[in-house]
Amino acid sequence: MWASRTGKTTVLENGGIFNKMVQDTGNILVIQPTDKKGKRWSKTNLRTFIRDNPMIQERMPDQNSRSAENEILFKPYSGGLLVIGGANVPGSLSSWSMEEVLFDETDEYPPTAEKEGDPIELGMQRAENFPNKKFCFASTPTIKGASRIEESWLESDQRLYHVPCPLCGAMQILIFSPKSMFGHLTKGYLKFLHKGNEVTYVAYECGDCHQDILPRYKHLMVRNGEWRKLRPQVTDHAGFQISRLYSPWVPWKDVAQNFLRTHKRPERYMVFVNKALSELFTENISHEFTEDEMLMRREVYEKIPNAVAFLTLGVDVQDNRFVLTLWGWGREQEAWLIEYAMITGSPEEKTTWDMLDEYITRPREFENGFPSRFGKIGGILGVAVDSGDHSKEVNAYVAARKNKRLFAVKGAKDRQKDFVVRSANKKLRNPLILIDTFQGKKSIYFRMNIEAKKDEFGKLLPTPQYMHFPMSVEKEFFDQLTSERLIVKRINGHPRQVWSLPSGRENHVLDATDYALGALHVITPGGARNIDIFLDRIKTALELKMQAALGSHPERTSEARESKDLQLNDDSQPEQTTAPKEAQQKFTVGRKRKKLTMKMRR
Repeated sequence: MWASRTGKTTVLENGGIFNKMVQDTGNILVIQPTDKKGKRWSKTNLRTFIRDNPMIQERMPDQNSRSAENEILFKPYSGGLLVIGGANVPGSLSSWSMEEVLFDETDEYPPTAEKEGDPIELGMQRAENFPNKKFCFASTPTIKGASRIEESWLESDQRLYHVPCPLCGAMQILIFSPKSMFGHLTKGYLKFLHKGNEVTYVAYECGDCHQDILPRYKHLMVRNGEWRKLRPQVTDHAGFQISRLYSPWVPWKDVAQNFLRTHKRPERYMVFVNKALSELFTENISHEFTEDEMLMRREVYEKIPNAVAFLTLGVDVQDNRFVLTLWGWGREQEAWLIEYAMITGSPEEKTTWDMLDEYITRPREFENGFPSRFGKIGGILGVAVDSGDHSKEVNAYVAARKNKRLFAVKGAKDRQKDFVVRSANKKLRNPLILIDTFQGKKSIYFRMNIEAKKDEFGKLLPTPQYMHFPMSVEKEFFDQLTSERLIVKRINGHPRQVWSLPSGRENHVLDATDYALGALHVITPGGARNIDIFLDRIKTALELKMQAALGSHPERTSEARESKDLQLNDDSQPEQTTAPKEAQQKFTVGRKRKKLTMKMRR
């Protein structure tokens, strides 16, 4: 159970694979989370290691050969085979007899390899006939109670790395704070001072003498450390845990900086706890939201708050009605519910869709009087329509409008790496967006658990990702928004987090909000990594437009503004939704650092 970028995979490669090739013989199976990751690991890590190690080259055929024996996932060597499989492909787990099976990043494994069962059980069966069989599990941990590596860690002898204090000599583990999952084992912790997000001083307080250990002593401490067992009675299962505090490549200051960047955002802080500290993250997003608690969150606003940059609409399609949630998005993903509405009618009737058109193009305005119009910044820039149960009608609606601000969405069957993914089905006339509803609902519940910042007079201050609600919404809205519970369910013998809807409850508002959040991701160039940048720059462009429009023409009436509203079925293209050329921004997307001009999709 190791932190990322601390040599976990390197230990797996050297100790589990190449040492066996040189010192022993036999077949080795390496299982990656997917077959694609297995191919990537073979082409990068494995190929490079073979190229740079003469002893390994002697035992393996020429890596530049086009021979069938030199496949990417199948590597024969003198004395055995090295096979690389994906946890999502049952064929790669059940075709070989292996003495050694190595499971990498087990917490990313799917609950089942297609329909054949748990990938870990399938992999372990490959070695059951060998008396000298060996298994190795490696992963960064995830959620407490739903982590595969946690299960293995709890069954092991639980070894932690103890280092000596350079000032008093006391042996101790290194933890980030007293709230660590290992905080009961030591009184020491990392301490730091900061100005804003900039760390100005960092040291480790010794748990014994309580003096500050400066960063320059870290390498000496780690070199003279040793593994110690918490459960010495276990003799057949070794377990190891280590965080980036021990890493020779990551200074303590960088760990503290990482904390400052993430601790205000629950989903980012979870990554810090899992990846940097190698600890299990304890979620508190499933607590029961009381009626009073949610009603007290309501605020007085009827028009669109001036802090909003643009709107997205989520439409949950039912047999006899559409449930709509219209959300406004501000800087740092602060969100305002603008409207909650319901359209009564069957999706098979044209009049129902006409009413949806009317709702989308309805005139709206900001609190300062600036008009909010479909297809323009400050207006609705994305409409996500649920096509899960009525795909034929929804696809016909989207195709007839020929407007890329409208798109059909559907909940994905399995979890996805990204929140929104464009469907690979090329037979569809219109692109279908698959939404990972598990991630979306988790994000929504995270946001509802955020406490608003207030000034000394009790006035609300800008709060990243905070969700605002108007006084117009009642108990029914909040009942549906908070209807589901995140529970841990055992699937194929292993824990798995799933969303559960109690009997008698409805979740249409939650689904519609999930789709509106998905629309935000779809319209952002470059996806989730650029949302904050995108919102900031669109908001800046909108402020310029507001200043120009309201400053020059304060006498403009609502009637005059309404007359210029866009019609959804108009053949004319929507107005360009970026600022003028001088206001257009560029930012970097992806590893290749390509420049992407921020122009909204038409």
